[in-house]
Amino acid sequence: MTMLSKISEHDALVVYLVDLFDSAGSWVPGLQRFVGGNPVLLVGNKSDLFPKSTNPNKLSSWIRRSAREQGLKPVDVRLMSASKNHGLDEVAAAIDHYRNGRDVYVVGATNVGKSTFINHLIQHLGTGDSAITTSRFPGTTLDFIEIPLGDGGNLYDTPGIINDHQAAHFIDPRDLKKIMPVKEIKAESVSTQ
Repeated sequence: MTMLSKISEHDALVVYLVDLFDSAGSWVPGLQRFVGGNPVLLVGNKSDLFPKSTNPNKLSSWIRRSAREQGLKPVDVRLMSASKNHGLDEVAAAIDHYRNGRDVYVVGATNVGKSTFINHLIQHLGTGDSAITTSRFPGTTLDFIEIPLGDGGNLYDTPGIINDHQAAHFIDPRDLKKIMPVKEIKAESVSTQ
């Protein structure tokens, strides 16, 4: 967490990734204190796993409300799937819009998809090949990883924050793999006559 406090010393855009299927475990306590007055773009990852009938506006409102409960006031909320590239164009456009030439720091708890997101973003922006290691194991990114953006600014992958209240810390990894969705959840109606 001490490493994150360096962000407040820079004029930057903070892209905060949260796992929509473990939102409670995705919130980094006191993040606003670490990012200072920098704007925060909140990105909900794994939106593709919700049923197609899910209203994305309601999902965005829910995650924005949850952020405010954590003391965050994001400048915008976007939904995406880092693994499937759904919503990447919208997130990239939002980053470009709010960045104003500043550096970009991608932050979040461990295993929310930061490195996968950055790899796809690098390919999308054409700034090079994907170069960030991804892993199911927490703590793969150990220091800030600097990626030049080509306009004098940089994008930084930050180490994931380990939260004791993440689902991954309560459930055996084999069981977690079985219960965490990897494809769209199908809604079912049940008659209770």
